[in-house]
Amino acid sequence: MKTDREQNGFTLIEIMVALFIVAITLGTLVSASGRYIDSTAHLKNLTFAHWVAENKATEILINKGNVSTLGEQTGTVTMAKRQWVWKIVVTPTPDDSVKKIIVTVTLPKSKNKHLAKLVTYVNH
Repeated sequence: MKTDREQNGFTLIEIMVALFIVAITLGTLVSASGRYIDSTAHLKNLTFAHWVAENKATEILINKGNVSTLGEQTGTVTMAKRQWVWKIVVTPTPDDSVKKIIVTVTLPKSKNKHLAKLVTYVNH
């Protein structure tokens, strides 16, 4: 007959400690996965916003008549099945023949948080 010390197996406390360690590890993995997914979505938004800004700047450079007046224009465009809000601000420079163009892009729900800002100059 075996005594208590000679029996094989785990005690309840050992099992509880092992389960606690597994629970902490899994919680950390789930949290890290969530942060990774959020980071990936944010980078995707930044990329598309930059593309929208580049497209608007290219439109201006192709059609130089858009910069003949100073001021700002706003509008929306659809890219990647999402609405993007763009804003173009045309300002003077010390050289009268050159205009500074600032294109900012945001999502409709966060109008104050710019995802992309592109600055370019055009000689008209």
